[in-house]
Amino acid sequence: MAEPKPIVTVCLLCCDQGAFVAEAIESALNQEGGPFEIVVADDASFDESLRIISRYAERHPNRVRAILAKERAGSAQNANRALQLCRGDFIAFLAADDLFLSGKLAAQVEQFRSDPSMVLAYHGVEVCDDRTGRALALMDTDPADTMTSAADLLRKGGIRNGCSVAVRCAAIPKTGFDTTLNAMSDWSFQIEVALAGRVGWLPKAFGRYRRHGSNMTNRFARLASEAERLLDILQSRYPDRDDLKRAASEAAPGLALQTTRAY
Repeated sequence: MAEPKPIVTVCLLCCDQGAFVAEAIESALNQEGGPFEIVVADDASFDESLRIISRYAERHPNRVRAILAKERAGSAQNANRALQLCRGDFIAFLAADDLFLSGKLAAQVEQFRSDPSMVLAYHGVEVCDDRTGRALALMDTDPADTMTSAADLLRKGGIRNGCSVAVRCAAIPKTGFDTTLNAMSDWSFQIEVALAGRVGWLPKAFGRYRRHGSNMTNRFARLASEAERLLDILQSRYPDRDDLKRAASEAAPGLALQTTRAY
């Protein structure tokens, strides 16, 4: 008998995160409900990531599929490789050094099903120290910061942690993640998905973000110029979206600060 079509695909992206990837995969495997699948895309890791990912794919052939690149292509292209294999109606993103907490996928599936206009959902996230596991802070749990539209995502700097993001597959742009951008490709992706409908939010922390020295957060303050380029790209692609034009004009003065959000 053929395996049932998954409701959700977990798109798990890895690059030299062998110290964390097993726990990330486990956090997805342990989600309630389903059926779910996990597509793990590794961007030519030099550490033990490949061995660990392969082991999980062998142990769980009906739930875990692996893409093991031989040449490094960058985060955006790695995400696009994974998207090509995603079969779920909804796609949830997870970096290999982050974790899903119990109930995450079930809660977001319920959100999508209760509101057909919703194309992107996100939730609160715990920030913890990777060495001690000690909780440091909460992100995206304040109703005052809620984002409900593409314009909000542009104006407020986007969703600060990718492990909270799930999208409706039908709303994904044909180009996927923009490979001309580096650290900002996920922000651009969020905005373009949200152009197709509404953004939903849950205040509960359903994800855990590990804070450590190699996080992209530590490099974002130097990438204000790329954020400016993102604004130019959006203006070029969507010249008739007045909501984006207004949001861009409001966001531009603070972009250097907004790009310090965490992924």
